[in-house]
Amino acid sequence: MINSAVVKLIIFDCDGVLVDTETLANQILYQKLIGEGVPISEKEMTQLFLGLSFTDIQHLVTQHFNITPEPDFWMAVQQETYTAFRLHLKPNPETFPLLNALSLPYCVASSGSHEKMLLSLGLTGLLPLFKNNLFSATQVANGKPAPDLFLLAADHFAVKPEHCLVIEDSLTGCRAAQAAGMQLLVYNRSASATYPDVICDLQALLGILS
Repeated sequence: MINSAVVKLIIFDCDGVLVDTETLANQILYQKLIGEGVPISEKEMTQLFLGLSFTDIQHLVTQHFNITPEPDFWMAVQQETYTAFRLHLKPNPETFPLLNALSLPYCVASSGSHEKMLLSLGLTGLLPLFKNNLFSATQVANGKPAPDLFLLAADHFAVKPEHCLVIEDSLTGCRAAQAAGMQLLVYNRSASATYPDVICDLQALLGILS
């Protein structure tokens, strides 16, 4: 049960919560991996990679499938993903009214790079609402599921971990929030089968905090 009375900072994951980048990115990555002969299904890919940084995905592909694609393979994946964002990415319609209604400080802590966040949040018009309060796994030694990224965000705002509420959609991110000692709210994804506090739309967050 969320203890809203002690919450002083809300930390949003980006991909899959604020913007639906994961659907587009997963489609590109799946097609590219199949083209390289990697024996993977879309379901398995989601289970393995959801919530991980791009660097961690590269390492996992090498470890799990015992292959090492050429460097230009990953460059092509990134370029095609960003092209798909520019053509097809749309904002989550729940996000604008939620952020405009929040009275508490909030930020983004994402496994994605700053470049990716600036692109996705910029394309969807959300970037000005975060006032550069964007934290990336590239800033810490260990990405999710380690707690480092969430602790970095809390430290920036001088807020204790137990006074932070994390909004996440992946098991990887949920584990990171728990490891950081923060409260956790799961947004409508596969992690919901494991964690008790779940919302199916972002507007429900306002009711929880009221």
